[in-house]
Amino acid sequence: MAAGGPTKSLALLKTKKTDAALHDWTNMVELKVRGQVRDLIRMSDYIPRQLVNHVVYSRKDFKQEKRDLVRRVVKSILMAVQRAVKDRQWAINKMKQRNGYSDQAANIMFETLSFTPDGKLNKKAIENVLNFLIENGLLSKRKVPPVNQLFTPEFIG
Repeated sequence: MAAGGPTKSLALLKTKKTDAALHDWTNMVELKVRGQVRDLIRMSDYIPRQLVNHVVYSRKDFKQEKRDLVRRVVKSILMAVQRAVKDRQWAINKMKQRNGYSDQAANIMFETLSFTPDGKLNKKAIENVLNFLIENGLLSKRKVPPVNQLFTPEFIG
């Protein structure tokens, strides 16, 4: 059943208008801490362990035309990641402020995050994502470019 996005879907779940929902962990952690929901299926049990979780995306033409802007955006994101790694309490406070998490939910979320302070992508993790998509018929092997064409390290460092 289409529910119109995460907010509406969570409202339907909480008001017992639906019995189950598929959501990202970030949307469910607070409800799980409160004992209002439980896991039926964990997607992490069915996907490769080493994955790429968060990526900064850009159109190729934008990356070429606005190189300085892209470099500054990437730098600011890496600075925030480095701050989170160095100052756990700052990161937890930001999660609580931004997402309305309780102390317990914010601490759980922090533990589940994996940070790359240098911003470098793991080539094997990208290959794992591609192989998973191909093996499950979500992506055609013929249409996948070489891994090194899918990302650029030029704005890191």
